[in-house]
Amino acid sequence: MSSNSKIILAGLDFDSIKTNLKTYLQSQSVFSDYNFEGSGLSQLLNILAQNTYLLSFYMNMIASEMFLDTAVLQPNIVSHAKLQGYTPRSATASQAVVNVAITKLSTDPTTILTLPRFSQFSSIPLNGQSFNFVTVDSYTTSNTGLNFNFNEVVIKEGQPVTKTFVADSATNPRQIFDLTDPNIDTKTIQVIVQTSATNPTQAVFSLARSAVSVNGDSNVYYLDLGINNNYRIYFGDGILGTQLDDGNLVIVSYIITNADDANGIQTFRLQNQILSGSVSNTTTDIASSAGSTPETAQSIQFSAPLSYIAQNRAVNANDYKSIINRDYPYFDAVNVWGGEEQNPPVFGAVFISAKPKEGFAITQAQKQFVVTQILQPTGVLTVLPQFVDADYNFLNFNITVYYDSTSTNFTANQISTVVKNAVINWTSDNLNQFNSTFKYSRFLRAIDDSDPSIQSSTVDFFIEKRFDPLIGQARTYTLDYGTPLFRGVGTDRLYSSPSFTQIDQSGVSRECFIEEIPESVTGIQSINVIAPGSGFTSPPTLLIEGDGEGANAYALIVNGKIQSVIVDAPGANYTSATAIIQGTGSGAVLQVIADGAKGNLRSYFFDQNSVKTVLANNIGVVDYSDGLVTLNNFRPLDVGNPTQTLSVHIKPQNNNFGSSLNRLITFDTNDNGALSITVNVENK
Repeated sequence: MSSNSKIILAGLDFDSIKTNLKTYLQSQSVFSDYNFEGSGLSQLLNILAQNTYLLSFYMNMIASEMFLDTAVLQPNIVSHAKLQGYTPRSATASQAVVNVAITKLSTDPTTILTLPRFSQFSSIPLNGQSFNFVTVDSYTTSNTGLNFNFNEVVIKEGQPVTKTFVADSATNPRQIFDLTDPNIDTKTIQVIVQTSATNPTQAVFSLARSAVSVNGDSNVYYLDLGINNNYRIYFGDGILGTQLDDGNLVIVSYIITNADDANGIQTFRLQNQILSGSVSNTTTDIASSAGSTPETAQSIQFSAPLSYIAQNRAVNANDYKSIINRDYPYFDAVNVWGGEEQNPPVFGAVFISAKPKEGFAITQAQKQFVVTQILQPTGVLTVLPQFVDADYNFLNFNITVYYDSTSTNFTANQISTVVKNAVINWTSDNLNQFNSTFKYSRFLRAIDDSDPSIQSSTVDFFIEKRFDPLIGQARTYTLDYGTPLFRGVGTDRLYSSPSFTQIDQSGVSRECFIEEIPESVTGIQSINVIAPGSGFTSPPTLLIEGDGEGANAYALIVNGKIQSVIVDAPGANYTSATAIIQGTGSGAVLQVIADGAKGNLRSYFFDQNSVKTVLANNIGVVDYSDGLVTLNNFRPLDVGNPTQTLSVHIKPQNNNFGSSLNRLITFDTNDNGALSITVNVENK
């Protein structure tokens, strides 16, 4: 083909290719008299154009599959991810945390008991289906009386599987063993290598996460996802990990899971009788959650480059987050920050806080596992990771909606349901994450937009802090809301729930509550000089009179006049006060300013006649500017709910506020008292 041919290389669709071929042939003298629209020659051109088109499409697909970000086929995406040292996440078993109490016979001499790996638990049916849960670790405890108490036992949903392979270099020279079961949870894989069928000596092999710390004597195995979409394990070559010998038995155990189908189960029962003649009782700390399906191709394309950048090392905050989310997918939100952000700073430490996918509590065993098994092996040697409990700001909403009943077929109850769903969806999308911000106008817009018949709405909301007071012990509790607080008036004042029990002066048990003392302030903030007076040859004595006590101040005299007043003791319990000047001069006028940044709390109860009665004044202080509520020497004898959790509700000063570090703004969908919706008709 001549260099000045009429072929245009840019057009690769069928019609363009055929036109290019026709143009080229028409430019050749040998074809100058041919009818290219004739049926025979036209069909030949169709075949040539079709063949060229198919080849160009095929080459384009090949080129696309050569790169991670453009590949479409799952095996190719997995292969590219493998080159970046990334193993796609498997299905994740739903996980619960339970306490198991086993009571032995009085004649049984057993003093130490083990709950072995793969002990089985049955669940109550969920959507008509009952699921099998198992332990993935063994637990050992000693008896307390007749009881063996196993606390914070982690159980995962699935069926246990154990497979045995024989190492044979002749048939399997690369020592690769396929795990052909679908929906394996790779986090539950345990690998044991036995010397031979006749030699029972065994060694436990651990998953190699990096070749940096592996040598020829390291008992490690490697894990990847094969092109057949089955996970497989393989072993070292004597340089990067121990090499298997012919005849070694590779014993691999794991669980096959139903992924997210088993989320949300709260009742379990131990199926195995661990000790002959014993009875068992299982209680649930954390309901089953975090079950998930295998990682999608899109997720692999996103996560693999980030993992490669980090090189499996935790250096900055994002590295820690990525590693936790990859290796422990049981958290709904994770935040990491350096010790320099603490107040006061803690250098040489990194802090981690997390919210579980179900509920709000993380067990000590979970924290320890994340720190010791996930972060410490990958973190910087001189930086100590520390787990910090999430500090929740729960939002409670009182919503009033006005809707046009003539523009919808919905009833008031149905409108209420629509609004409730809108609240749940908006808070799920915008809150429940660290470093989030509650934006009042956008929340209000979500309610108004939830149905066309809604004309307008109003939202009144409180921030709720929850804490578990020590029953029967006096303690001081400080609740940090992380935002300036509103000085309450009427129904907008701080309140507590549920009731708590205390003894009144007559020795009678009372069901009590906490509230702000109306218009209360604490100490004297400052004393302004309205008129300096004259003739003061020495500093006068200032007497502060009011309904509080303990305030003290002194005056600074310049040229016989009061220049300023210094408050050296603010005192407490002042709602108003005046300053009396005793000295040689005259004409001075002072104005006492009470400390409006703080307010007092009191406890009260309702007597047998439903009359509100104050039990104790000054049980605590509200620091409005710093967003703190402090209860001093608080000693409840009981709290009116099964969890012994007390809540303190107060309005924020600003409708828009955010969170940082371990504080998280959330809406508890399981709290029936967190959302109140009133629907009114307002027709056009």
